[in-house]
This record gives sequence, C-alpha cells and structure tokens, in this order.
Amino acid sequence: MKNIFITGTFRNDWNRAFNLQLATALEEKGLTVFLPQRDSEQLGNRKETFLQDVAGIDQCQMIVAIGTKTQTANWGFEIGYAYQSKKPVIILTDEEHPVELMPEGAAAHVFVLKNLDNTAEYIEDLVLAIKRNI
Repeated sequence: MKNIFITGTFRNDWNRAFNLQLATALEEKGLTVFLPQRDSEQLGNRKETFLQDVAGIDQCQMIVAIGTKTQTANWGFEIGYAYQSKKPVIILTDEEHPVELMPEGAAAHVFVLKNLDNTAEYIEDLVLAIKRNI
C-alpha cells in the first residue's frame, strides 16, 4: 500500500511539472506516492484509465489534492471518492485559487500558500500533516 495518491490536473505544463516535483519531494521524505500521470496509463482506453486511478486511490492511505490553477471534475471525483472511502484528504492551493465548497468540506486540512512552486518552504509542514492523517 502506498501512502499518498496525488490528484491534480495534468492538462497544462505547470501542473505536470509541479505534480512530479511534489511527488519527488514527498518520496525524498520517505513517503510512497501514486501519481496518476506517472503511475497509470493515461493515453489508452478511458475506462482502463479510470479503473487504474480508482485502484490507485484504493491502494493509498490518503489523498493530496493540488487545487491551484485548475480544479477539474476529475479532481473533484477523486476527492469525493477518497472521502467516501474514509481516506483523509489534504488540499494544497494558493491565495489566488480558493477551493470550492464540496472539496473543502471533504478535506482534513487545506494549505493555502502564497506560492506552491517552492516546496522547500512548506514540505515539512505537509509531511507532518500527512503523518498525522495516515
């Protein structure tokens, strides 16, 4: 079982790069991460992609959701599925992108940061929040 499933769109360059940066930072802290853009087939059969991503959530202890830039229907579904599955959700966003009501309600913790790009500024606090919730 992995510790964390990271949900965040990867429809734009910033999100793809940031998702990978965050996964790497968490792995360097000794946590295990399922990152759909890296760990599941995203370009093939859509039903298979869906099943792989749901299995990824099932096999993780919690969700870390990236709410900056784009909060998509897929992002919301993954948060809702995790919440229904009794898995804690932590959301990372910035001051310019408030989290919508339902995802915020599902979250155990919401980090609202000035800038998500510099993970070194908040990674220790994030790791502590993760460890409190797994």
